[in-house]
Amino acid sequence: MKLRIIASVLLAALLFFLIPTGAADASEDVCFLSINDTLLELRSMPVFANGTAYVPNWVFASFKIYFSSFDNTTASLYTTERQLYFNLNEGTAFDGNGDSFPAQAIYRNGQVYVSAVSVCSFFGLTCSYISGKGYGNILRIKDGSAVLSDKNFLSAATLQMQTRYNEYLNSISNPSPSPSISPGASPTPPTSPDINRWNTTVFLSFFGLPGKELLDLLDGYGVSACFFLTAEEVPEDPDAVRRLLGSGHRVGVLCGEDPASDYEETSALIFEAAQEKTLFVAAYPENSETLRQWARENFMACVEFDLISLPGAALSDGKIIRHLEAEPDRTFLCFGADGETDTLGQVLKHLTDYKYSLPPLREEDTANEI
Repeated sequence: MKLRIIASVLLAALLFFLIPTGAADASEDVCFLSINDTLLELRSMPVFANGTAYVPNWVFASFKIYFSSFDNTTASLYTTERQLYFNLNEGTAFDGNGDSFPAQAIYRNGQVYVSAVSVCSFFGLTCSYISGKGYGNILRIKDGSAVLSDKNFLSAATLQMQTRYNEYLNSISNPSPSPSISPGASPTPPTSPDINRWNTTVFLSFFGLPGKELLDLLDGYGVSACFFLTAEEVPEDPDAVRRLLGSGHRVGVLCGEDPASDYEETSALIFEAAQEKTLFVAAYPENSETLRQWARENFMACVEFDLISLPGAALSDGKIIRHLEAEPDRTFLCFGADGETDTLGQVLKHLTDYKYSLPPLREEDTANEI
């Protein structure tokens, strides 16, 4: 007990020195988040509450620390060796042995945020606060793979910070309108704050590289998805692949008639672009049986979809929502990344209004056990 009390005091003291106590100018209100030597988009900025910095749960996936939610009150971050559980109502946390740990999680912007310093301490990461040069500050989370010192990282990131900071100020001055409903779109059922479907999980996927409109829509709802790509698409825009992974999305391989060849070529290109080794594979319905057999033999995480809504044969949002309401457990839902966003917007609104569980895709959630 004494050791846990001492740990609580030390974490509180560290947090006091990490987090600024006052704002000298407007830039002090902006805090970037970085993972090792990568500056994340401003949409990932931490939330500060009562002197504590909270970051989106998906940030830790970069360190192979994964997130899951069980209902509307409990969530967890975990690796194969350690588990940290959060009680969202009580603001408490405990480890896999049931011992309390000084950490908290809060619900903001449609997703769970966790206390940065505490989670870093629990999983053996480091967290530092870097005062900027007029274009915001940086909360930096690191493991042993970081190359630059905090000082050198700030120098390297300043130009990028300036660009994004100016974009942020412009977005405040000229806010984008909320996603609109097209005149022909089917209406969604009325929402009720008393209804939630946390026990129903929806895994969202896309075929192809996304455009800005799609990514902005997903960002607005705080939803992570898996994007299945071909060998032709990855070299077209490797920056987009890196952005997807840096934003908490997953990337997989879209296979055709020859899954072995498709996977080998595309996964190598993904690794070259983003240093990420993917085990996720998927296919269009006509190739799904071939892929399923190959994936089982080669220990790949094969994703099979319960519902596919692609350009040219897109389903209405009403039909998709009716399917979701009838699904008692979980649904794998796929869209074309180059399709219209109106239907997707209505589906995302329904999912968030009714509080479905929308976790990032994991290998163990797919058809094959890895």
